Amino acid sequence: MDIWRETLPEFNGDVLEAKYARQSGQQFSSDQRDAFAVLERMAMRFALAERVLISTPMWNFGIPYRLKQWFDLIVQPGSPSASIRRGVTFHC
Repeated sequence: MDIWRETLPEFNGDVLEAKYARQSGQQFSSDQRDAFAVLERMAMRFALAERVLISTPMWNFGIPYRLKQWFDLIVQPGSPSASIRRGVTFHC
């Protein structure tokens, strides 16, 4: 997956409202359910990967916006990426 070439949904509107609904235990509206399903598919793709290699420059002492956006999208309450139990190793 190349996050620079993928179309990432914006983290606003129905996506953001779905996150807050999930956190507060409320039911999704149909629009929220559809928006959150996109995030769940992205998180599942990450969770099922045998390996993940992230190669990125540092921009102003931080990670690029697209990488941060991708993390914000795939790490959601109740998503597969939020409950990964296998080891994660970071190499710097």
